[in-house]
Amino acid sequence: MAGLNKKYTMVSIVVITIITGALTAKAFQLYNTCNYNAESGHYIINGKTYAHGTMDSAFGCAMYGVLPQVIIDRLGIFGDAVTKERAKEIIETNKDNQKKE
Repeated sequence: MAGLNKKYTMVSIVVITIITGALTAKAFQLYNTCNYNAESGHYIINGKTYAHGTMDSAFGCAMYGVLPQVIIDRLGIFGDAVTKERAKEIIETNKDNQKKE
C-alpha cells in the first residue's frame, strides 16, 4: 500500500505541475498579447508608444477576446471595402472569444 500511495502522490505532483504551468503560460500570453492601452487606444510595444497598431495586432488581441472597446470603435472606419470587412471579422473574433472565457 505504501508504494501505491507514493505512486499516486508522484502522479498528482506531476499533474498539478503541468496544470499550473499551463495556466501560468496562458496568463502570461494574455498579458503580453494585447499591447493596446485600453483608455487611450495607443499601441505600446518595446517601450514605444504609437497612435495606432496594425490589423494584425488588433487580431492578436481579438484571438483572446481582449480587444479594447476604444479599438473596436475605430477599427475599420477608414479604408476600402476589404479593410472594413477585415475589421468586422476581427470584431466578431473578439466577441466569439469573449464568450469562451
